[in-house]
Amino acid sequence: MTDELPGVPVRVRVGSSAVETATDDEGYFDLRIEPHLTGQDGPWVEALVELSQPYRGITAPVTTPVRVRVPRADARVGVISDVDDTIMETGAQRALTMVRQTLTGSALTRTAFRGAPELYRALCAGDGEGRDRPFFYVSSSPWNLHSFLVAFLEHRGFPLGPLLLRDLLGGRARRSHRSGKLGHIAEVLDLHPDLSFILIGDSGQHDPQIYADVVRENPGRIIAVYIREVRLDPGDGRVEAITDGWDHTIPFVLAADSAVVADHAAGLGLLSASQAEVVHRAVSAVPGSAS
Repeated sequence: MTDELPGVPVRVRVGSSAVETATDDEGYFDLRIEPHLTGQDGPWVEALVELSQPYRGITAPVTTPVRVRVPRADARVGVISDVDDTIMETGAQRALTMVRQTLTGSALTRTAFRGAPELYRALCAGDGEGRDRPFFYVSSSPWNLHSFLVAFLEHRGFPLGPLLLRDLLGGRARRSHRSGKLGHIAEVLDLHPDLSFILIGDSGQHDPQIYADVVRENPGRIIAVYIREVRLDPGDGRVEAITDGWDHTIPFVLAADSAVVADHAAGLGLLSASQAEVVHRAVSAVPGSAS
């Protein structure tokens, strides 16, 4: 549940830079700020969101700290990942299961796919070169679940990164699932023109087509596409119809589990053989056993 506050005058400070704006009718605000940072800043920089003028009788200072992901100067590769049925089991292919899981339990009870945290930590660390590899999570989940998803990532040990979600109701919700994700991914690529990207999603909804569009519209920017197979009917031909016209200079991997992704990524030099072995052990572990 949320209480939307329209027309709130806010100021965002990052370092010595500040930008002012106001929330829209649904309580959201968007802005772009180019802070004066050095190549040694990051990977996280603290920003401050504050009330810039009195609002509805509030005159006392009101501030909220937020962390901003700032890739370091040595960053070369980033990862853009879906969440539902890509790293977190939500049963999106089974409507009743998805609704039940969304409305019950907590971030502590939701299940990550086996090996997914280990795979993501390995991709974040790379093969030992020590460079920064930022993660960005793009999901069709509503902004109302932002805190829940952050808690899930932290609890399960995934690399943290910005979460780009959708509006549950109102004008923003009228954008389709596909156009919403495409817009978020385009924003990430636009903000980080010096990075190449790995795309990770699942076969349950529109990720294969969305990622195919991203590859086509951003030549030279995508290293590989990994799609977790979660379809109830893997023989429905939807994914295969996309790969039939695929540019095979860019790997498109339909993977049964995280170990398949780890092996392929190791072959590309994105992580080491020992890191891939850690993912294999996690995928093969008996549920509930200590790793």
